[in-house]
Amino acid sequence: MNEFMKKLAGMVLPSWMDRGEPRKLLQTARRFWAEVYGWVTWPLNQFDPLTCTPALLNLLAYDRDISRFDGEPLELFRRRV
Repeated sequence: MNEFMKKLAGMVLPSWMDRGEPRKLLQTARRFWAEVYGWVTWPLNQFDPLTCTPALLNLLAYDRDISRFDGEPLELFRRRV
């Protein structure tokens, strides 16, 4: 869990507001901001060879002049790129 998600999980309401509509609003706000965080970090994750799609991995490998060996597992190729 990264720092932003920890901060979201650490948000608590005062005891007199921890029921009913304010609690639902807090849960909805947590889900919303977690989704926004995913949208913001998605482009950055695409340039990580360990997590990107195989098509983009091939593009990164081409850019770095790395070719895949015959029969090389995808995980090993990701590490080399």
